[in-house]
Amino acid sequence: MSLGLQLRTETTPPGVPLTLTHQLLAEWFRRECDHVLRGVNLRDEDGVETLFVELHPAAEDLRLWFENGTEVVVSAQTSSAGPGYHVYVCDLLLSMAGEFGFRWKADSEEDFDETGYFESRDAGALCKEMLAWLSAVCTSVLDESHDECAGLLIAMPWGVSYKVDQFLITAMGPRSRTWTESVARDPNAGTDFFAWWTPGFTAEYYLRRAICLMWNSVRWRPPLTDDERRVLSEVRENLEAAHKLDDSLDYPWREWSELIGFLHTEADFPSLKEVRDSNAPLIGYRRNPVRVALSGGCGLAPRFETNG
Repeated sequence: MSLGLQLRTETTPPGVPLTLTHQLLAEWFRRECDHVLRGVNLRDEDGVETLFVELHPAAEDLRLWFENGTEVVVSAQTSSAGPGYHVYVCDLLLSMAGEFGFRWKADSEEDFDETGYFESRDAGALCKEMLAWLSAVCTSVLDESHDECAGLLIAMPWGVSYKVDQFLITAMGPRSRTWTESVARDPNAGTDFFAWWTPGFTAEYYLRRAICLMWNSVRWRPPLTDDERRVLSEVRENLEAAHKLDDSLDYPWREWSELIGFLHTEADFPSLKEVRDSNAPLIGYRRNPVRVALSGGCGLAPRFETNG
């Protein structure tokens, strides 16, 4: 279960065709979201051409498609990334409506914002909804698991499992059973679950985005492909942006130093003196073998990757 929204445009007058196209909207996303966009592509989903827009590494793709030749429909699951992401998506959709001259409907049984934020614009209530959702998920996981369980996934991609000794696997790193019990009792203890908690582009936003990528996407070796190099560069750029805004945050200095070595670049690293000795585990699920379920034949076949 997750939280998000689905909205559609008000139907255009009879006989008036919809002038928008997937290509036009893809170009708009590239222009409007240049600083956060990770990818835009058009794919077939259940026989419907659908635009998939990747805006954050912790979030599922925003999906957009046309219905009846007169309506634009958009769907986004936002609870995996957090309230800040939800606010960003809502602002983005309002900007889109203004750009193309339409209005979003959010008041039907199928089309609405599950958090209520799109209509209320109440960020405090949105945060409470997200925390209540997380607390309910933690309660459910605890009820359905036993003490020896480990590596249970919350808001993570299906079909991929990581080798960890902790109770939960989340986009922002593993969490203990004690943490899960704490959040089940008190939702306010769960803010560290969300990669984009506070709305806006703060130092915390850039740092958490970098840490999310470090846990899930970095393979912790010199890049072998252009895509791997892009991921490393994205992490580096986000760390640098965060540090310029606030150099007092708790930065992953050891991992940052590793990335600079992998990129073989003269990047602006604050100071090697900041790399402190620590007994804390290094960030990165892909430092260990990763198990990927592949579809095919009569079911799912496991595939193992070394170093991610």
